Order: sequence, then structure tokens, then C-alpha cells
Amino acid sequence: MSKSEIGKLFEHCLACLRKTRIPLFSCKFSKRTYTQHQHLSLLVLKTYLNLGYRETSDLAHELWITVSLFGLEKVPHFTTLQKFFERIPNWWLEILLNRVLHHYNSIKYLAIDSTGLAAGRTSRYFQMRMGRKVLSSNFLKMSILLDVKRRLPVAVCCHNRQRHDNRDLLPLLNKIDKPVEYFLADKAYDSEGAFAAIKARSIKPIIPVRIGSLMVYGRLRNEMIDKWATHPTVEKQYHQRSLVESFFSAVKRRFGEEVKSRLWNLQRLEAMLKVLVYSMSRSASSAALIEVFYRAASATCAHHRLLGFPPIFFHVPEAASIA
Repeated sequence: MSKSEIGKLFEHCLACLRKTRIPLFSCKFSKRTYTQHQHLSLLVLKTYLNLGYRETSDLAHELWITVSLFGLEKVPHFTTLQKFFERIPNWWLEILLNRVLHHYNSIKYLAIDSTGLAAGRTSRYFQMRMGRKVLSSNFLKMSILLDVKRRLPVAVCCHNRQRHDNRDLLPLLNKIDKPVEYFLADKAYDSEGAFAAIKARSIKPIIPVRIGSLMVYGRLRNEMIDKWATHPTVEKQYHQRSLVESFFSAVKRRFGEEVKSRLWNLQRLEAMLKVLVYSMSRSASSAALIEVFYRAASATCAHHRLLGFPPIFFHVPEAASIA
């Protein structure tokens, strides 16, 4: 019997957790009833199914993954998950996000863009009925570096107020630990400093330059204008940047376009957890497909050898564990 999508997701999640520096227990005085890996896995379940803490605790009582995957003899109370979520450091989620991409050696197209997640607690309809002239529009802004070919995020940056997209470029670039060939961005990231920062990392930028009489052009931006005019393939490469919008749409349709937490640091964790869980589910599906391909190819080679056929022209390597 094949595993369900939830089973594949949690096997991939636990495999990533085992390869990180996240400790099993918070301190030596911990009760050691549950491990922090088990808590994180249950938070992945909560985000994947878009549930609350109480519903997650109730559902875990009924799921087979409680014992077979988590190794839990009893399910923690929903307040245990809530308190654990409040003390998660940001670097835990960043390490897990990095583990999803650890088996890829390079990135051909890296794109950047930002989106917003609703963070308000009062409905706009209620505010309108109460006669408020200015409707509140609280939101969380999230910028992402996306591996376009694999549709997987490389780095995430969140803020609780409006700010220019270009200010997030350098912090996100500093989180890249793999060679990148092309960098795709829209006109919001068109500045001489952005081109210089990208070129300094031996990456080829593909960013349309804003044309206007009041714009001050630099050497790197002029080079981009000439390249855009003389190379017809540049525009075709640039349009792959729209896949970042598809990624944002997929995350919002799957997990909702709002964060339910009230405190800013918890809103940031909740947004990063949405991105992480979507990446893990996508990576787990890809891992399952690769495993099926290698098994089928290996079985075909073995069958050919039994029938005495000559060796096939391609070599099937051992199925590497990408978990």
C-alpha cells in the first residue's frame, strides 16, 4: 500500500530535522516527554491542514502517523504546541528551508519578488458598518528568493510595515550558499547598487531598467539597456520571473492569505512556516517521483540482463537519498 501525501510529507520533514543542528530538547532540565522535533512535526501538520492548535491535537489522536512516524505514546495538549511555537527561533526554520534544497548543487534562474499577507483581526465589513472613514489595512510583507526551475524558495524575509522592495535585496543575497547563473527581478529592483551587488557575486542580472527623462543611469544599468536591446533571448528569460507570482498564489490558495497570530514575531514565524511546509510537500512529491523512476529503471536493467540483452546505453546510478 502506497503512503499518503501526509505520510510522505512527514517522512521528509523528520529526515530534514535529523540532519539539522536543532536539539532534541530545549535544555538539560526539560521533562523529555516530547522532543522538539516532534513538536515541529506537529506544527507542520497544523500548517499543512490549515488547522488550529486544538484541532491539530484532536486530529493527531486519530491519525496513524502519531505512533508510526512521530514515535509518540501520547499526543501533547494543544497549549503545549502553542507555547512551543512562541519560543521557536527564526534560524530553525531557515535551516529547515535550506535542507530542502541541500541536494541541489546549483541554481540556474533565481527570482525575487514580494507579497503581502493580511494580519488584521477586525473585519473590514465591521469597520465600514461602524462608520470608520479609514479602513485598517494591516499586513505582513514577505520577500522571497525562488529557484524558478524547481519552484522552491531559497530565502525568506518578512517585515511588519511597508518598505521598498529594493531594501530586502542585499539581506536575501547574503543568504545564498549555492552558485547562481541568472538573477531575475522586476523594475522595483532597478538600481545601480542592486546591479553591483548581484555582479559582485558572479551572477548575471536580468532586470528591466526604468526609462525616463529624470532617471540617472549608471554604467551597469546602461549595459543592461544595451543587452536588452541587442539580445532577443533576454526578454524570454525575464518572463520566467512570473513563476514567483505563481508560487505566491499556490501558497495563499493552499494555506490562506492571512496570518492568525497577533504578535509580530509570531506572525513572521507563521508566514515562514507556510512557505516551509509548502516547500516540503513539493519536495517530498518530487522525491517520491525520483525514487519511482530509479526503481523502474533499475528493474528494467536487471530484466535486460536476465534476458541476455546487451547493456543499455545509459547508466542508472544508485537512488540517492534526497530526504
